Amino acid sequence: FTSERTKLPQKTNDKGLAFVTAMDTYEPVSFGIDQATLTDPFWVATPEAVQVTLRPGVPGHVDFPVVTTGEIDGVIYRQKDTWSETASDVVVQLVDQKGDVVDETRSQYDGFYLMEFIRPGTYTLRINPDQLDRLKLPAVPERVVEIGNDGTILNGNDFVIGDASKGKPKVRVLLASFSTIEEAQAAWDEIKKALSDAFKGVDAEFTEIAAQGAKSAYVDLYALPFKDREAAGHACIDLRAKFGETYCNPLEISIK
Repeated sequence: FTSERTKLPQKTNDKGLAFVTAMDTYEPVSFGIDQATLTDPFWVATPEAVQVTLRPGVPGHVDFPVVTTGEIDGVIYRQKDTWSETASDVVVQLVDQKGDVVDETRSQYDGFYLMEFIRPGTYTLRINPDQLDRLKLPAVPERVVEIGNDGTILNGNDFVIGDASKGKPKVRVLLASFSTIEEAQAAWDEIKKALSDAFKGVDAEFTEIAAQGAKSAYVDLYALPFKDREAAGHACIDLRAKFGETYCNPLEISIK
C-alpha cells in the first residue's frame, strides 16, 4: 500500500488482508494500492486510492476491489477516391454510460490505435466529434463495446472517415508493382500456386499507373477481397516469408 507518496511496509496475507499501522490521525490522508505490486499487469484497483481520516485506537476499514482490465485496438482509415488510406493523429475516445470520456488516444502513423487498461463495463467507442467538426469531416457512426470481467480484448475496431457504404468493408492488399501486366500476372499465378491456403477465395486486381515525367509506367498488383484486416495481414506475412520483403507491407492494407 501507499500513503501519499510513501510506500508502506505492510502487505496482504493469503486472504487479501493487511493491518496497516503508523498512519496519521485527525487529518485526511491518501491511502491506496501500490499498483506495481499487483501480480498481473492487467489488474487495476478500483479505486486506486481513497482519502481517509483516522482516530487513535479506532481502526478504519477500506476495501479495494481489483479487476482485470481489457484493451481495444483498430485502424483509422479515411476515404480517398474508391479506396481508403490510413489516417494518423485521429483522436479515438471511450465514453462511459454517464457520457464521460474515460480514455482517449491518437492513431499512429499507420492509422493504428490502442487503448489499454480498460475497466469492465459497457462503453461507447467513437472518433472525437469535435475534431471531425473542426476539420469539416463527416460524422462517423459510434459503436457500443463491452469489456467483461475476464479482461476482454477487442481487436479490429476499425473506423472509416467518409465511408458512405452500408455493407461490410472490402479489404485488399497491394502485393507489389511490376513493369508490365504480363509480369504481374505471372507473379500472381506463382503466388496462388505457392500459397493457395493464404489466398484462397482471393482474386487479383491490376491497376495501371501512367508515366509521369521521368517516371515510367508500371502496374500495381492487388489481392482482394479478404474477410478482414487480420486475414490480409497474415497473407501478406506469408507472402514475404516465401518470396522476400520486396512484396507487400502488412501495415499498408486498404479497405472500401
